Amino acid sequence: MRPGLGLRQWEDVEREVGEARLASGYFWFLGGEPTLLDRIDTVHTPPGRTKPKWGTPRADPATLSATAIRYYADPLNRLKRLHQSWQEMSTGLVHRSIFER
Repeated sequence: MRPGLGLRQWEDVEREVGEARLASGYFWFLGGEPTLLDRIDTVHTPPGRTKPKWGTPRADPATLSATAIRYYADPLNRLKRLHQSWQEMSTGLVHRSIFER
């Protein structure tokens, strides 16, 4: 079977890879970066069975390094949540979805 992409020049390969990264970046585990949702979840939701605390989180979600952000036990639930805007009641943190459904 012939390939579906005509990748004859290195520039074509770089362009196709760039477009694929843009299209799949929000999956994060495929090489993208954590979103604001992921950052908010990390500062708001303590690890283990500890209950979240009310008030301003100890860390600013925007300043967390990508390696400090936890991934999800249920990635499908994360993808669903990426399509919803919300405001966290106890901390006031806000997530505005760029692809609201």
